[in-house]
Amino acid sequence: ILYLLARRIHGDRAGLLAALLAAVSGYLVLYARNGFSEMNSVLFLILSMYFYWRSREAWPARRYGWIFAAGIAWGFACTAQDRWLLMFILPLAYEAHLWIAERFGNLRWLLFRLVVLGVGLLLPMLLFEIPYYVGMIAARAFGAVSPIPTYFEQLFGHIRLMIGSDIFGILIGFGWTNLLSYPYLFWVLCGPVIAILLLLGALSVFRRATFTNFFLGLWFWLPLVYYGLTAPRARYAPIFLAPAILLAAGLFARWTEGRRFTLAGRSVPAGAALVAVAALILTGLIPAREVVALERTCYPEAYAWLRDHTPPPHLHLSSSPMTSATELGIDSVKAIPRTAEELDARYRAGYRYYLLDFKQFYRPAFLQPERDPDPKSPFQPWYVIEDLADAVIAAGP
Repeated sequence: ILYLLARRIHGDRAGLLAALLAAVSGYLVLYARNGFSEMNSVLFLILSMYFYWRSREAWPARRYGWIFAAGIAWGFACTAQDRWLLMFILPLAYEAHLWIAERFGNLRWLLFRLVVLGVGLLLPMLLFEIPYYVGMIAARAFGAVSPIPTYFEQLFGHIRLMIGSDIFGILIGFGWTNLLSYPYLFWVLCGPVIAILLLLGALSVFRRATFTNFFLGLWFWLPLVYYGLTAPRARYAPIFLAPAILLAAGLFARWTEGRRFTLAGRSVPAGAALVAVAALILTGLIPAREVVALERTCYPEAYAWLRDHTPPPHLHLSSSPMTSATELGIDSVKAIPRTAEELDARYRAGYRYYLLDFKQFYRPAFLQPERDPDPKSPFQPWYVIEDLADAVIAAGP
């Protein structure tokens, strides 16, 4: 899809280069191999951007089909990872740009485009809601009550958690230097050649005020700056890695267009220069190979350790019990206890290990030393863990 979008925007040469950049990106390899939902959601996100770009190219009578398809693809991206709802500001900004470019034309026409886009966005979410009601009906037929919240209940609950957390504000302990987090990760996971190409491409949007630069530049810089100042987690990067690849490919395609270069006193066509740069880009396979060599990371590594060090059913406590139940079975896991008595009872029952989510425990304690939340809040589990740890240390082995 990156190839199709780059080819549509910048031509065949940029399409091939974008496909090559994506193929040797250790960042994308990392998330593809770990099976995180970011890759599924970014797939639909790029598809949505492709459809939206086509809607800006099409004749007026055909634009609505393309923008409806863009909304549907974005809706599927949000069902895979609902954080992209926040980035829906991107197509809204593009529509505002279109209205300004049309010299503040027919507002009804613009609103209709937004309605078509919004209906497309909601349609996949509504489709995801239906199975929950089917499950409720089936459970009721057996005299039971389904304990699983519906898709929209989970979505609204997640939004409530986001509003109540630091995702909408700058974290204490974070500063402007955090904007270097993602360039550093590009350098480590993609190699210096690709990282420099991505940086040059991202900076090229400031050369000329065109819709192409606005389209790709906003797609790259908005999430980079926003997540860099709020919660610069590595898994947020794929959303703006795609436009960085498109910008780098477009920059190089424009640079080599119709040129001939001199090498050792001989004229060399631009195609040969393209091959040379492609060879340099392939140096990205070095960090990508290191990523591939990582057999297991994150949760899979922790669960593999538990399988090797505990007898079945691998009893443990977890700050992410749903993930643990999926990996090791529902009988293997209990949520983190709230009192020392519960902790002692779990120990006597054979529970020996905690599985702690990094972002729920170490990261908040390190980055937010000045916060003093209510320790009874169910959304602050690291304080409960710290209290229990103190109790265990005081009580001895």
